[in-house]
Amino acid sequence: MKVLIAGATGLIGNHLLHFLLENSAITEVVALLRKKTDLKNEKLNQVVFDFDKEENYKNLGDFDAVFCCLGTTIKKAGSKENFLKVDFQYPLSLAKHISTKQFHIVSSMGADETGFFFYAKTKGKIEEKLKGLKIETLHIYRPSQLEGNRKEFRLGEQISEQIMRLFSVAIPEDYKLIQAKTVAKAMLNNTFKTEKGTFTHFSGEIKTIANKTKD
Repeated sequence: MKVLIAGATGLIGNHLLHFLLENSAITEVVALLRKKTDLKNEKLNQVVFDFDKEENYKNLGDFDAVFCCLGTTIKKAGSKENFLKVDFQYPLSLAKHISTKQFHIVSSMGADETGFFFYAKTKGKIEEKLKGLKIETLHIYRPSQLEGNRKEFRLGEQISEQIMRLFSVAIPEDYKLIQAKTVAKAMLNNTFKTEKGTFTHFSGEIKTIANKTKD
């Protein structure tokens, strides 16, 4: 299988990239990056990519699966406009212009295009846009708060994580903390499923997919 991944240096994307490279069924991995990493692998093709230029997407070719792990925060992006580029426009451009049998995207718990909060509203809007493209197989992942080693420190998430750990027993499965690595493994495992259609996966199901399906 020839696959493409955008967001390979992020919390989930980094785990997914390694899973893809380690899997014998994956023959080529094209990673779209702002700048190349030091990672070396005979299956890996690192492409320095300008996500703002629409014509760039049309020259990438065909893929068996596309994985979109792009995501930011308004604070990191610097403005709502820049946030929309990363979390809405770039994923939409990937889906519209790249020929693929499967499209996998990391969304967020609480995504709702009619919602009040800008972040959740944006996530909901991209989900609905992707559904409207009639992709043969669309996998949407809505994980709860992620556990993992982020490159940047987020105080609010650190506090929330500690509280969630403390009351873990009382929290429903879909709302419990989930390892970024678990989401990545579920994305890999879903790549080999034959069912066609649109699927939305919440944390509880994501954990099941990651744990029960063998590599």
